[in-house]
Amino acid sequence: MEWSQILEAAGWLCIWFADSPAVTFLIKGVLVDRRLAFPHPLLLTGLINAQTFIIIRTLVQALHQSGVPGYTDMAQVSWKRASIIGTLQGIEISMGNAVLGLVSVALRTEFFMATPVLMFSAAVICGLEQPRMVLIFATVLVTIGGMMATTGRLQTAGFSVIALVLGQAFAAIARWILTQKYLLGKNGNKPSPMVLAARISPFTANVALLAALIWEPEAFPALVYGPHPLEVLGRSFAMALGVCLLLISELRVVQLTSALLLGIFMPFHNVIIILLGVVIYHDVVSGLNWGGILICSLGTGIYALARSREAESITALAVGSDTTAGVELRSPEEMGISYEPLNTQDSLEGPGTVKGLGV
Repeated sequence: MEWSQILEAAGWLCIWFADSPAVTFLIKGVLVDRRLAFPHPLLLTGLINAQTFIIIRTLVQALHQSGVPGYTDMAQVSWKRASIIGTLQGIEISMGNAVLGLVSVALRTEFFMATPVLMFSAAVICGLEQPRMVLIFATVLVTIGGMMATTGRLQTAGFSVIALVLGQAFAAIARWILTQKYLLGKNGNKPSPMVLAARISPFTANVALLAALIWEPEAFPALVYGPHPLEVLGRSFAMALGVCLLLISELRVVQLTSALLLGIFMPFHNVIIILLGVVIYHDVVSGLNWGGILICSLGTGIYALARSREAESITALAVGSDTTAGVELRSPEEMGISYEPLNTQDSLEGPGTVKGLGV
């Protein structure tokens, strides 16, 4: 990577770090505000993403008409792939916001910190992952930490919340596998993250609105006849602006680096959100819970670092093999190596499973 790319990735990463918690707490604020009387996470998700589509689409169209490089060829992002990614994102975010409406910000984050063990187990069962010692150690840490982080708090959640958390995690895995592979591009032609964000947003919105129509039919009259409908729309517009930044920053960081970079920073991101939940909403987190959170963070960090070193070893081996054979050198992405994210939060991804080359 050149220094310009490193600086750009760092800038987008800083935006992601600040914007993700902001969007989370803005959404939580609307759902718990009794004055607004709008505890409808699915319809709120649909409103946010519909406005996100309008904002990003308007911006992309302006850049396209101005002839800005990267936005002149709108066909570089296919609607077919965007529809699949957008649908998965709609499932993921709708479930995540539904959980946010049922439990505290801190508890939801603790649940998400414990999901990598499930993803790792599924990968081993499916033959996508080998049970190497360092990964088993990291998974055990996350398991222990997850149990400690949620001790005394599971009874406040219930089976429906746990099912939603698991559903969001699996949807996020599928979405980021497809997103990262697509953003890598072919023959040096990488699609624009902003154009991709513009094309996935309407599908995300449609999934959330359909879910609201099925499970929250009372939400639509509340949006019209509620005590403060204009304020709800105004706040949803502010959230849409935040989601625009969040989508673009995530996609650009993944394109410049990989989903693994977000995975390495995910533990710090989670701890920040939990701390803010304690400060803003006075969420109760015991000493045992904090111990579990720190152990989860340590396990996630070890997993991400192990994946990073493994990817470097595979790359070095592949390059050496190609050099000996006298053939053209290829990047890890060109060789079919990708990362399968194993930790999610607010549509963000965690450490991944290296795939390809039979690994």
